[in-house]
Amino acid sequence: MAFNDGMSNEDIELYTSHLGHSAVAASATPSVYESWSNGIPCSYIFCEIDNCITLPVQQMMASQLGPGALTFSLKAEHVPFIGFPQESADAIVKAAAEGIRRKDL
Repeated sequence: MAFNDGMSNEDIELYTSHLGHSAVAASATPSVYESWSNGIPCSYIFCEIDNCITLPVQQMMASQLGPGALTFSLKAEHVPFIGFPQESADAIVKAAAEGIRRKDL
């Protein structure tokens, strides 16, 4: 599995040792509940140099979150919180704050 091209072999071993498997059904079963269609604010962090999910595919995925979705963009690879932990945290905090603000309107 390629996380980020610049990672050392030691870091790759450390992070992959914590991975588990996802059920195939999670990707193969149609969703019966869409948070974005039910008033729950959504956001997306674009990883501009992701070699696993290209930027155009990420943009297509984010477009399904509706017009009110917040988006952030980082010059990050597939796992932004490894290479850009502070920037990832900042984006999450901003998204949460905006979600709370929208709920208060």
